[in-house]
Amino acid sequence: MTPLARIARLFEHETRLILTNPRLLLAIVGLPLVLTLLANLTFSPQAAAPDRLGVSDQDSTTLSKKVASQLLAWKGLTTLSLAAAENPQGYANAHPDVVVVVLPKGLEVSVLQGSAVSLQTFVNRRGSRQDALATTAISNAGVEISAVATAVAAARLRAARARTSEDAAATTAERDALTTFQIGRTRNQTTLVGAAQPATTLTPQAQFATVTALSLLELVALLLAFSMASEHENSRLRRLLWTRLSLPEVIAARALAAWVWIMLALAIVLVISIAAGMSAGPNVPLLVVISMVVGLALSGYTVLIMGVGYAARQIFQAVGAILTVGVGAVGGSLLPGASLPGFVAGIGRVTPNLWASQAYRAVLVQGDTGGALWTPLGVLVLMALLEALVGALLIRRALRQV
Repeated sequence: MTPLARIARLFEHETRLILTNPRLLLAIVGLPLVLTLLANLTFSPQAAAPDRLGVSDQDSTTLSKKVASQLLAWKGLTTLSLAAAENPQGYANAHPDVVVVVLPKGLEVSVLQGSAVSLQTFVNRRGSRQDALATTAISNAGVEISAVATAVAAARLRAARARTSEDAAATTAERDALTTFQIGRTRNQTTLVGAAQPATTLTPQAQFATVTALSLLELVALLLAFSMASEHENSRLRRLLWTRLSLPEVIAARALAAWVWIMLALAIVLVISIAAGMSAGPNVPLLVVISMVVGLALSGYTVLIMGVGYAARQIFQAVGAILTVGVGAVGGSLLPGASLPGFVAGIGRVTPNLWASQAYRAVLVQGDTGGALWTPLGVLVLMALLEALVGALLIRRALRQV
């Protein structure tokens, strides 16, 4: 039998042991289920119709008409067109459920010069909680207009170097850019509240699911470690090592079993939160990848706690509980990271909580798929390996001392 086959068979056995332990199974499934339901009942906003979007085209050019038509066709929004003579601020004040965007006069002229003027947004603050759809549409329009202006600026620069007509080059570049102009494409979904206040924080639901719940998942990892490092399992491990199984194979099988159950707990948290209204962000597959890596880091944490159990059996449960609560506190899951003293916040950088929350924030808030995402994911993978290595060394040392 190959090492992979032995690991697979032992993984199946470890999974069966958990399935036949009602109290452990109830804790793994029941804790995230009950706490996530309570959190979402607390944080779920009251259902409200989204704000309507009013579009005022004061430029009446090819560019502004294209922008206006796509804004008015935004999916899920009730839209209306405002006359150019209508006072946008007065209209927003008189209609609390309408967000008004003005395409200002001179918009296309500024774009042809390579620097677009900003769109003007008017929001009645009484309706600010329902303006997410409208302000996202406006934000996307601004991004597309800026892209056209950037293309025009590049064309002007090339024309200047070639000593040809910059105006002709700018007109051609604008015409070409407008052929692919689409404000509805997938992009950073950061919304705006008002004219210039980007939303940079997670919603209460997302804060619980991707930050606070990490401590809950570490508790699940702790319970799994307690089960796998019990006196009974300690004796079984010694019997297993008398067979052809090696210690790395046993640890790999147990880490894999821990990963599966931690992923189940994490799936419960995320599925309930999303069903209750939490946004899954612009890239659901990427959210799944992040969750899998977070589960990997927490399975490494399970092996680390197992190692503590074999190395310090007398104080195992106390040390495990204190360590788990401490990791959640300094990692920003139980206490706000911004309120922690500098040296404590520094300690938090060696916990998976901080890096996991950064990875989730990169996708859910910033829509970033660059360094803001892959750096914390890389750190989490490294943490998983280091935690598993330290745990394995502690187990090996404890077994040699007997």
